[in-house]
Amino acid sequence: MSIRTRLMLGFFIIAVVPTALTSLYAVGQVRRGVAYQALEAVILDAELVEGHIMTFFDRQKVRTADWSTDGYLRKEVEEIAGLEGAGASAKFKERSRLVSEYLKYQKLPLDPTIGGIDVMDLRGVVIASSDDERIGHADSPDALEAEYSFSQAKASPFGATVVSRFTAEADTAHSNAAAFHVSSPLVSFSSGETVAVLVAHVRGSELNETISGRRQIELGALSGELGRRRTMDVYLVDRDGLMATPSRFAENAVLAQRVDTQPVRSCLERGEETSGVYANYRGVRVFGASMCPRGQHWMLLAEIYESEVMADFAAARMRILSLTAFAGASAVLLGFLVSMWFLRRIRSKLQVLEEVAKGNFGARCPFDGDDELGFCGDRINMMAEKLEAYFGSVNQLYEQVFISSPVGIYTLDKNGVIESFNPKMVELSGVKNAAEVIGTNALELQTYKDAGLDKYFREGLAGKPFETKTRYVSYYGRKETYRHYLGVPLRGPSGKTVERLLLLVDDITEQKRLEAELADYTKTLEVEVAARTAELSRSLLEAQKLGAVVENAFEAFALVDIGKTGLLRYVNSAWEKMFGYSKDEVIDKRRGLILDAIEMRPDLKDRFEQCVREGKPFSAEMTWRRKGGSPLSVDVDLFTFPLRDQHGEMRGWVNSIRDITERKKAAARIKELDELRNRFIRIVSHQLRTPLSAIQWNLEALLAEELGKLKKEQKEFIRISREANAEVIRRIHDLLTAMDIEEGRVAFDKEEASLESLWGAVIADWKKRCAAKGIVCEYLAPARPLTPFRGDAEKMREVLMYFADNAVSYTAEKGRNEAALNETAGWLRFEISDTGVGIPKSEQGRIFTRFHRASNASMMKQDASGLGLAISKYYVERHGGKIGFSSEEGKGSTFWFEIPVNRS
Repeated sequence: MSIRTRLMLGFFIIAVVPTALTSLYAVGQVRRGVAYQALEAVILDAELVEGHIMTFFDRQKVRTADWSTDGYLRKEVEEIAGLEGAGASAKFKERSRLVSEYLKYQKLPLDPTIGGIDVMDLRGVVIASSDDERIGHADSPDALEAEYSFSQAKASPFGATVVSRFTAEADTAHSNAAAFHVSSPLVSFSSGETVAVLVAHVRGSELNETISGRRQIELGALSGELGRRRTMDVYLVDRDGLMATPSRFAENAVLAQRVDTQPVRSCLERGEETSGVYANYRGVRVFGASMCPRGQHWMLLAEIYESEVMADFAAARMRILSLTAFAGASAVLLGFLVSMWFLRRIRSKLQVLEEVAKGNFGARCPFDGDDELGFCGDRINMMAEKLEAYFGSVNQLYEQVFISSPVGIYTLDKNGVIESFNPKMVELSGVKNAAEVIGTNALELQTYKDAGLDKYFREGLAGKPFETKTRYVSYYGRKETYRHYLGVPLRGPSGKTVERLLLLVDDITEQKRLEAELADYTKTLEVEVAARTAELSRSLLEAQKLGAVVENAFEAFALVDIGKTGLLRYVNSAWEKMFGYSKDEVIDKRRGLILDAIEMRPDLKDRFEQCVREGKPFSAEMTWRRKGGSPLSVDVDLFTFPLRDQHGEMRGWVNSIRDITERKKAAARIKELDELRNRFIRIVSHQLRTPLSAIQWNLEALLAEELGKLKKEQKEFIRISREANAEVIRRIHDLLTAMDIEEGRVAFDKEEASLESLWGAVIADWKKRCAAKGIVCEYLAPARPLTPFRGDAEKMREVLMYFADNAVSYTAEKGRNEAALNETAGWLRFEISDTGVGIPKSEQGRIFTRFHRASNASMMKQDASGLGLAISKYYVERHGGKIGFSSEEGKGSTFWFEIPVNRS
């Protein structure tokens, strides 16, 4: 006899004896178990129905609250409530009629559950209603409280609701149903005070449908909660102990049948939920459970006859005895032992895969056999080796970028602790090495708090990118600098949680200094020019003060003869200092220097002569020469005034000159700094795009299983990495495109292309993304083929992609997108509409600005470049086209563009 046979026989003997003994005990337990399970099932049914009912009441409250916040309704009701002698005036009746029609035709059809809508003033008089006959109706104060909880509704805050107790259904077609009312205050726009109360009359028949399960069947369920049990009964009882919804076993019982059972008393008197076996309102023994939700005017009872529950006990007892007779548990034990052997081997391989997924690419499966599981372990080891080699090269590349970057780079973990610190950051911070700061919590450093950076760090760790410029005093050396911070949240594989914050830091101290100097200089210059100009105007009117004012002016002034000689007749001290000549050297001896400068600038000569001829001011920027030949960059303001001879002819003009040499130098320096910044961003972007593209190819190869079979979890992990990598590549592409546009380096092809074909290349991805979010998408194709246009097909395809991407990204699930193409009067027009978040009106003027995102955009898409619409506008206008949009916050947007057809 084999060992396996002996084990099976021995286990049979061991298993059957205790099983036979316990089976006797089990039969007795079955009855208790059946009763317990039945009671648990009743409790579960009660909880499920309670959830449906709570959802039903919530839906009515949300609907009523939504209507009470309707802007039109609030405005009109406030006007009606404020009318003197409201009940008699024609103006009241007309406004009441309009509001009533609005309730009847615009609101009431939205929810068939609601049988009517009233608007009552603060006295309880109906001033508007979906039922015209109720206008002017007024209940007594006691009736208002009993039916509507009117005083509570009036005292409720804006958007709150009050649900009344059950009352008899007014609709005779639903006589076996109890109705209830939902009230909500209508609040004044101006004062914020309650001006009226909106009351929705809810039919109880819909509540009956929900409890009975018929509503679930209508929505596609094969059966409702009660359909599979003959004696199952679920109904509501109000606070007076009356049945509020129908029972399966009593006709016309609603608000007529009193229910005085133990669960009802426990709930109404002590607020306790109970379950067990008891006699129901008909005196029949039932398994029942009660639900007593807090703050409600009802309780729920779910009951099933004890006789139906215990009918299955005999069959269950027979099954238990039959199973007891079966003593093949020995095979189960053997199977258990064998399975445990296999499970140990499988678990060891799963542990290795988990380690690899966490980034431990050095994990390996031990050799445990030559069978299929052993072969699987070999394949896992091969995959881990390849991943280790690949990510080793990627990490080496990242390390080179990190070390060689001309800007400071460091990272914080999710708790704000500094993880890495590159050499440039060491230089900016003044520390000896990175080890001094790694491990320090940046959120607690006083220097960061003083600069207000800890707030930005917390926002970044919460998932919000940021950019800021701030004054910073270093903890090491107390050196004051200005820094430009850019924070980028780095999310985990799930894409939901932020695991670390990447910080890019640039020292902008010199730039700030130049900006401050330029601002101070410009401000001083503007103040001085304004003062001197006003002074000059007054001096022209007061000739006796001219000499002293002009002589001491900040600007250089000169009086030039208007005759052919053009001799200088007067120069002030500032002019002497500026050009290096003394009065004796130039007055009546030298031509006005402006004439020499104009003759060297033919482009200004005609305009200058016209200004002199017509007596108008002349302004220009030009370069003159000082005494000795050194260059001088100046702004020239020429003011003509009537110095006339006895014949009335004008004899001369006065010119005011400002030295802008230093301002020019500062502007050139700022331009140079901007060019350096753009060149740095371009170099970094290009250097990142190449390795990112390589990463993308490798991730796609892994996802295509070119390097071996992957598990579902591994595929999902790699897919998320690929999508995140692709998003970074798109951001870099947008950034480089925006810089090319800024620097005028965008080249456009001139070829004939079909806008309809370009949209055809985009529409498939658009529909796929809509389907993934449950968005309804519709495309209205042109009635006839469109005329081609002449331009750059690839750039117009990008515009279509930007439009489609925004429409999907900013539309919530179950929303709608609509796109259309058509041709009108020589123009091709594309437009796409969505039911998304819309754009706040105050921000619509900046929507095509680079890097601008609407303030509500992050609700739908947390981070984006803000460049797509700016690039689209540039491309469309370069094709001779137009671009625009219309939008309403909370309702959606429509974006469109038009380009001319190829008229050749």
